[in-house]
Amino acid sequence: EKAGQGLPVLQLLVEMWNNQVDLNSVTYNSAMSACQKAGLWDEAFQLLEEMQETGVKRDAITYSAAISACRDWETAVGLLSQMHDQGVAADVVVYGAVISACGRGKQADWAMRLFRGMQAYDIDADLVTYNAVISANSKARQWEEAISLLDEAAENKLVPDVVTYGAAISACSSGMNWDLALSLLSKMRASYLAPDRVAFSTAIDACSRAGQWTQVVQLLQVMRSEGVLPDERTVLKAISA
Repeated sequence: EKAGQGLPVLQLLVEMWNNQVDLNSVTYNSAMSACQKAGLWDEAFQLLEEMQETGVKRDAITYSAAISACRDWETAVGLLSQMHDQGVAADVVVYGAVISACGRGKQADWAMRLFRGMQAYDIDADLVTYNAVISANSKARQWEEAISLLDEAAENKLVPDVVTYGAAISACSSGMNWDLALSLLSKMRASYLAPDRVAFSTAIDACSRAGQWTQVVQLLQVMRSEGVLPDERTVLKAISA
């Protein structure tokens, strides 16, 4: 179904090409963005290569769409390097996309290297970028780094959201820091943020890993009282308690 969303744009691009309409970066960028959103990864990269072959200038928007379409972190990092080599300025959105790709590949060291490297280009990290790098550290089970980044975001006057806390609590789960996970849930409430299913589930996972079964049951009860439906995995953990 998603693939079908990008086909009309590609068909239009082919028609424009056949009719010898001058294709520019705006046209290609729109087509690549549509491919990325529709999950047409190969088509997006074909368009990127076609731009180079036809001499159409590739800008930050082009690379951002291509990086977002990457299925592996190495390609994303390579495209960022290509941007620098060609003198195309990368912005915070581009860096966020590359860091997210590194997170999906469980490459926390690369994510941190890129995150810190932004400063060399005078690019200030926004909350989305912090969320991406915290998530990358969480997936790599580097909970101390994840919590440090959460504190750093607050120090930089950024207000953590549900995604930020969810990633940080997930990091606590991997490190079996159940008490810290519960503390973060309390911080969410103090910040007037309602914990979602991800936050609850990862906190329950942290407690179950540490054998804190009373906390598991209590958290499940809180979920029910707040109308947050647990997933099957969370329910099984509670039953095993």
